Amino acid sequence: AFVASHDVDAPDAFNDGAWGDPGAMAMADMEKGEGVRGTYFITTDYVVGYYNEETVLELCDRGMCPAGGHSVQHLYWADMPLGTCQEVRANYNPATPTVCGEVRVNLETLRATVPASTTLVSWRTPYLDVNGHQYDVLAAHGVRYDSSLGVGDVRTNFPFHMSVFPWLQEELFHGHDMFEFPVVLEDGIGWYADGKEQRLELTDRSWPVFRGLWRRTLLENAANGAVTTLLVHPSQGVGPDAGTENVHNKIAAVQWAIQQAKKSNMRVIQMTELGDFWRARRQVRMEAKWVPGAGYEGKITVGSLPAPGLSFAFSDHIKSFECSGGGAVAIAEGRVAFKDTLAAGFSCAFTAKVQ
Repeated sequence: AFVASHDVDAPDAFNDGAWGDPGAMAMADMEKGEGVRGTYFITTDYVVGYYNEETVLELCDRGMCPAGGHSVQHLYWADMPLGTCQEVRANYNPATPTVCGEVRVNLETLRATVPASTTLVSWRTPYLDVNGHQYDVLAAHGVRYDSSLGVGDVRTNFPFHMSVFPWLQEELFHGHDMFEFPVVLEDGIGWYADGKEQRLELTDRSWPVFRGLWRRTLLENAANGAVTTLLVHPSQGVGPDAGTENVHNKIAAVQWAIQQAKKSNMRVIQMTELGDFWRARRQVRMEAKWVPGAGYEGKITVGSLPAPGLSFAFSDHIKSFECSGGGAVAIAEGRVAFKDTLAAGFSCAFTAKVQ
């Protein structure tokens, strides 16, 4: 799977100007033209004043809702105090930012903007700079899917459930019922030199470097069935080459990545949709036993959520598979995939004959 995600956290992402339409809307128009949905994380900065509710509504009109939260102000988080968790827009003082305030007020603002049918359950922290309190706060405010860490932080590119991830429990995850989507590719490459933070921004000049990195990662992940989460800001970025035209350079780069993912038979999917799949899959229970001379027999039980795209992999090549009421399946060597969504609470006895 391939997730195209975007942090909307700059004036040119929210508003029109010398670069043309707001960068977020231009990115969404491209993705809609490609027949895919991007995942947009929204900063609601009313302090500097570039936040634009109309841009968020336009994203929803283009089918890109639900949006995800990205804080009130685009600040570093690691040393930010927790706060009282009573913060609301009316009493929050952004001059003394807190984790609770940046989460609560951001989500409050977004929920007052997006259509009532939209459920805000996703989050990304600015700069991927996480705080030891943040997952407690996010979980308490209905966030189920986070993407605030990179593959270098967790050494995996697969979404994982925080309660069972063996590392960073005491520091960050605290056993929460949340999925993490590590960022695999970005529109910037950072490093330290002489004690100073450096960054190579995706621009027309640097595109060959990024294209080579992106292509290799996409091909490798497509080959092993892994998930690629791409982060590209729909804004100019920083550095001497990041002029007004760079918004369009980034949109073209994302379009290239989407087309490459399609060519590699990767499903281009919104993060929330993929998260819902993983959450439902985690609730499915399968009991199986080997019957000599016959194959496998067992039982499949779906949890409280409908299970779309459910599949199982067996260690043998499967010749036929039967599961009463489960509908048609696709069989490829040892993998069996249900073509229809299995309803919540569905249960069946199955048989899988081997070749």
